[in-house]
Amino acid sequence: MLTETSVTGSDDWRLMRLATKLGKGLPRMALLRSFSDGSRFVPAGVSGVNAQAMLTIVKQARLNTAELISGSLVDRQTALGFRTAAPGDDTGDALALGNWNRSHMAVRSKELLRDVADYGRAYVLTTGPSQPSESASPMFLPSNGWTTATEQYATAPWLTEDAVVVGYDAINRADVMTLFRPGYMRVAYRPTPVPTLPNDGTPWSPGSGWSWATDPMPLGFTAENPIVEHSAPGGFGEYEKHLDSIDRINSVTRDRLVIIAMQAFRQRAIEGSLPTHYPADYPDLTLRGQRIDYNEVFAGGPAALWLLGGDAKIWESSPTDINQLLTAGKDDKRDLAAVTSTPVYLLNPDATNGSAEGAALAREAFAFKVKDRNNRAGASFALEQSLAFQGLGDTLRADAAQVETIWAPVNLESINQRSTAAQAAKQSGVSQAYINRSVWGMTPSEIAQEITDRNQEQFDMTAETAA
Repeated sequence: MLTETSVTGSDDWRLMRLATKLGKGLPRMALLRSFSDGSRFVPAGVSGVNAQAMLTIVKQARLNTAELISGSLVDRQTALGFRTAAPGDDTGDALALGNWNRSHMAVRSKELLRDVADYGRAYVLTTGPSQPSESASPMFLPSNGWTTATEQYATAPWLTEDAVVVGYDAINRADVMTLFRPGYMRVAYRPTPVPTLPNDGTPWSPGSGWSWATDPMPLGFTAENPIVEHSAPGGFGEYEKHLDSIDRINSVTRDRLVIIAMQAFRQRAIEGSLPTHYPADYPDLTLRGQRIDYNEVFAGGPAALWLLGGDAKIWESSPTDINQLLTAGKDDKRDLAAVTSTPVYLLNPDATNGSAEGAALAREAFAFKVKDRNNRAGASFALEQSLAFQGLGDTLRADAAQVETIWAPVNLESINQRSTAAQAAKQSGVSQAYINRSVWGMTPSEIAQEITDRNQEQFDMTAETAA
């Protein structure tokens, strides 16, 4: 059993403190997830005759702008490779790219960055051998706040002091919490037939009944904490500060759909005095003196004709003008795009008819945001590569300060635009290597292949001349 949970600084205290922190953050995680997947806008507990109709309208009104805000950012964040302190890796370090590809990070990094955009934080655990070895195969394992919580150093917030990962061992039927500290790890468990960590956003407390499965186990390959935190500015998701705006946009959309649906069944009434019974001289003998069924008399239909008697007139409710709602919805989307530095045309396609100057300013703000998020992610990727090279015993490449992430260009230009820019850069004396990297946006492997192809062409031309 954990006996030192009240002893500040002990492993017991650190484990329970981080586990409690994780459990308190689950409602926030669920709220942000509901905006990301669109489930936020479907009310729970709706009852009554019109419940199904209401749910149908509400579902149809879901405009998932949260997904667009985070997705448009992550789509521009593509890591092509890495440069390290190793000599001759100007076009990218093959070993660093090997660490990246071994963990399938070309795809998993997008999921990691999406978690950062949605939740404000995500994490990567770097695995390594018990002793540094050139034959090791370090791996990068991403996670998010649903299972992981960390405590960063106050004086160096990019470094992790403590971390906990919560999971469930289905074979041994036990909850498992793994504490990671600089240079070592430790596993705690609690027998339970089913997992106790909820995934629906219910607050969670680790409670009691935990025991250490082992003594502290040295990591062997590093003296640092193997978990690296990725964070957005302030730890907020990209749309977290604007949830009310997203709610308002969906409310306006829902109101518009309700008004349109109601107007499809416009109310009609008969003004004036109408007899309640058929007269005694009515041509149809069977109906004389009977009560008149006006639902049958005034049945609707494309060829129906109604005969009104006396001073009777037909009244019909007038339609509601929804243009103001449409305009308000567009204005709300425009404002949301502005405060989140998202291109307005993604939230409102009609904005493509705006001025060229306005479009340029929007692209500029978006580019600044992407570059800032790339800088933050690149610093975390450098720490992860450093841990991986520590596991490989490569002290030269393990210098995180010398690891640089090579990112794909933020703005995607056409072939003609890039060709024109490449020619202008070449005429101004810029090297071909820089043009390949920064203008054409080639990956490190593409640059290496281009160099090989260029050398082959020169060799073939020399051989033809000599012949």
